[in-house]
Amino acid sequence: MSKKRKWILTTVAVAAVILAGGGYAWGRLGYSGFGMMGGFGTGSGMMGFSTSNISSSGKRLTPDRVEAELENFLLSYYDNSFYIEEVMEFSNNYYAQIGHKDEETLAFELLIDPYSGSISEEPGPNMMWNRSYGQMRWRFWNKNRKMSVSEPEAVTAAQEYLDRYQPGSKAEPHADKFNGYYTIHTVNKKGEVTGMLSVNGYNSRVWYHNWHGANLAVLSSGTLSEEDNEEY
Repeated sequence: MSKKRKWILTTVAVAAVILAGGGYAWGRLGYSGFGMMGGFGTGSGMMGFSTSNISSSGKRLTPDRVEAELENFLLSYYDNSFYIEEVMEFSNNYYAQIGHKDEETLAFELLIDPYSGSISEEPGPNMMWNRSYGQMRWRFWNKNRKMSVSEPEAVTAAQEYLDRYQPGSKAEPHADKFNGYYTIHTVNKKGEVTGMLSVNGYNSRVWYHNWHGANLAVLSSGTLSEEDNEEY
């Protein structure tokens, strides 16, 4: 099976599970299911956005090309107040975190097809728990309600999940904060990033991102926020 066909089948499978209400998150009280949601498309209602006609040669896109596609996406659908916080390369896709210069939390998460450059909203927590940009945001009448779960508590919940389902894996001590949840990298015994999971900011439920495949690289961000610039 070609790598491109594998990406397509993986994307379809993930979408089918999520749309069927099959996304489950583990919390201190056990498993809890979540209801159905709409299609991909962060804030714009689009699915599979692409800014260019990349040839279907079967060659994997370089990180620089993916970053260019992301920048075109943000300028086409949003404005220059959004920036790329982080890009990671996995075997099944590229993953990106997007921030907003005027917001204390990160904005949303995206997936990029590593062969076509097509961009779609990441499923799971980004769609279900994101109170500002997710597909379920209409349910949150008070989207600015402060999360009751702190960052250290989110890391603890993540580690409890890993101890139960991925013994030997560790949760990084830092959590990336979105409006409604945290996303945390997982590492192996060597300290290498292996994947990620998210923790709900109100009930500590954990949702592992099992659609990425193996981690290939954690890439530097394309545009650092003002706060990040101050740190360097």
